[in-house]
Amino acid sequence: TIGMVGPAGAGKSTAIAAIGAAHAAAGIKVERLSLEELPTRAAKTAGLLLVDSPPLWGGAEGLGEAARLLGRLPDPEVHLVMRAGTAAPAGAELLDGLAALRPSRLLLTGAGETSYLGGVLDVAIRAGMPIGYVAEGAEEIAPADRRGLARRVTP
Repeated sequence: TIGMVGPAGAGKSTAIAAIGAAHAAAGIKVERLSLEELPTRAAKTAGLLLVDSPPLWGGAEGLGEAARLLGRLPDPEVHLVMRAGTAAPAGAELLDGLAALRPSRLLLTGAGETSYLGGVLDVAIRAGMPIGYVAEGAEEIAPADRRGLARRVTP
């Protein structure tokens, strides 16, 4: 189970579509739900469950309910979705504000749109949080390559 959380425009829904398509192409059963649909879900999926959240940030209305719903999932990976170019202070503030959701990984979106990846990488390093996926564009998403990311920010 992978839950995607983050602010509006971060790329949560696009990332879910790309991850779902990649897994489905590999023959894995994929179920996609919105966070609001979780209470009506009857049984555990036999495959990959992808959960999309509404826009969330520290102090957002519905943050407590989102934490409660994500907390009902058995061992979810909660990915905080951040766009490339996000400044480190803004990313750290977002991570702190969403701590109740217990994000366990970062998902970097828009990496092909800018060379400014350092802010998101700084947040990941300081928080000790791995980057799970990197989306270069809307359709190009892959598991994160640490060495590849490092080469992009260091000469």
